[in-house]
Amino acid sequence: MVSQEEEKNEDKLRVLILWNTGGSLAEVCDWLNKNGHESVIIMRSEYDKYGHTSRVSGSVMVDSARDFYSTCIKYLKEWNPTHIHVSTIIRALVLARQYQRRTPIVFEYHGGEIRSRKKPHPEVSLADIVAVSTNDLLKYGDIWLDRPIPSWFEYKGGRVQGTALMTYHPNYHKDQREMAKKWCQERGVDLTIIDRSVDAPIPYEEMPEFLSKYEYYLEFKGFPELSLSKNAIEAIACGCKVVADAYPNEIIDNYKVVTSKDYYELYKSMQKPRFTLRRALRLLISYPKWLVGRLGVKPLKEGEKYADGF
Repeated sequence: MVSQEEEKNEDKLRVLILWNTGGSLAEVCDWLNKNGHESVIIMRSEYDKYGHTSRVSGSVMVDSARDFYSTCIKYLKEWNPTHIHVSTIIRALVLARQYQRRTPIVFEYHGGEIRSRKKPHPEVSLADIVAVSTNDLLKYGDIWLDRPIPSWFEYKGGRVQGTALMTYHPNYHKDQREMAKKWCQERGVDLTIIDRSVDAPIPYEEMPEFLSKYEYYLEFKGFPELSLSKNAIEAIACGCKVVADAYPNEIIDNYKVVTSKDYYELYKSMQKPRFTLRRALRLLISYPKWLVGRLGVKPLKEGEKYADGF
């Protein structure tokens, strides 16, 4: 007979998260740790300027690329995860499968690392599921898994009518600042543009109050179809009227916000027989040798570390 305690332990997830693009997985890590599961998220401090990751329990912050890969290897070897979620970093996916042959792996594309490619990276075949964070990326993955936001993102008061906020970064698909200015001039709206490459970052805990001050949030990044950023989804949660440059005359106000529980349900579904069978078939391949032959990726040896950047 299986005791209730043993059944409870069987249901408990241990999710190891490698990298946190845009801070989108911090909420998932935090939710799991607060709901009877365990999660660790490994991230470099340099890429956590807004404090998305460091604020949550379970975060392991490191400094260099060398430290990141070394820490990933340590947890892959010692922590015994039930699931692994790799965000953006292909080399981390290779390590995950090298050290965890049977563990279900989700690999997630977020945008900039894939939009310029015609096809997904061949290494993503090492994952059980390839997820994408925005609907326009579906051709590169198996499912659209939108970014969850914390429940405390809500209207905090202080909204000033006739105001709009836009964020800009040189890495955006297209510089649409002039379009945003024209949009606001035509409607008599005062525009604030934050250049994320030079302006001081706003602490993540202060974002709901900051977003609540504006009537509009302009999602102007040059994409030909609707593709909302995490900031835009957070703005919707705070009651802003979100406008995308793909549809400049429409207000986006009925967007379904994904929760961390949706991620939990995905992880649980990966324990079902069809995923077990898929992994069993993939084990017929010797992953390290196959990677060397097909991809030219040299697997790490015991004690070896990747020293270069991402």
